[in-house]
Amino acid sequence: VSGANVTGQNFTSAAVSSGSALINGGFESGATGWTQAIGYTGTQCFQFPTNATLRNTITGGPKAGAYCGWLGGYDGANDILYQQVAIPSGIPKAELRFYVRLKTEETTTTTAYDYLRVQIRDTANAVKATLLTLTNLSTPKDSYVEYAYDLTAYAGQTMRVHFNATNDDHSTGGGENKGG
Repeated sequence: VSGANVTGQNFTSAAVSSGSALINGGFESGATGWTQAIGYTGTQCFQFPTNATLRNTITGGPKAGAYCGWLGGYDGANDILYQQVAIPSGIPKAELRFYVRLKTEETTTTTAYDYLRVQIRDTANAVKATLLTLTNLSTPKDSYVEYAYDLTAYAGQTMRVHFNATNDDHSTGGGENKGG
């Protein structure tokens, strides 16, 4: 989930089909099942509200449970979070559902600086579909929105559910970028 100075997104509750093919879709077991690549040394995509600093940053906390995935919450972010998922063949429907909460300190209403992209990629990392692109211009902010996408076309294949949050080096309105 890339955020153009939509620095910091919470991803909670992710599932493919009924009976989840994702491992740890709600992030309740930390990084288990997920691969992460982050652009800032010492920051992880998995931040937990049990951390006092993060609790101050992520107002309202995760959508459900005690944990969340948190991406793009610092200047110059390029955070990637993905999981390879074997989508069973012969199923009537495969669906990806997730919640996103955007937060930004960008004040511009005309220029997208920060992005969240949710993509389906193959195991060689080639983009097969971009399901969602959000920016600092996207609404609503500071509230969870549920997204759902039909992945039935990928039945019988192993695909990557890929979140990528990127942002510029500063808020056009001044101040630090804090996410949640």
